[in-house]
Amino acid sequence: MNPGVQYKTWGKSRSSRLVDYDYSTDRPIYVTICTESKQEIFNSKGNAEIVIEELLKSTQELGFRILCYCLMPDHLHVVLTPGDSGYSLKKFLNIFKGRTTAVFRGREGLNKIWQRSAFDHVIRME
Repeated sequence: MNPGVQYKTWGKSRSSRLVDYDYSTDRPIYVTICTESKQEIFNSKGNAEIVIEELLKSTQELGFRILCYCLMPDHLHVVLTPGDSGYSLKKFLNIFKGRTTAVFRGREGLNKIWQRSAFDHVIRME
């Protein structure tokens, strides 16, 4: 490292996705999507039902398949696969998070319910 240059880690946009992986490949992906500031938005049955309804709509319309999911008060775990849709995980996240945010904006006045991006793990078939 150059002695006159200070290394900095802030201010850089880092992708949380694998660099050379095609996220439209028909392989199961384990995804965790967290709420903004760990707000416990999904404590109520009504709010939980909205998230699950939008999850099912988004996967159906994009051609994804859900293998399983678990909704917690402040985050969602889901194992899904793009199937033959040709869409990437990024597209799915944009659609799903946008829809749920729109519903909660109208219902509860929340402008941001999700943290940026999501955590994912491509499941090994071996």
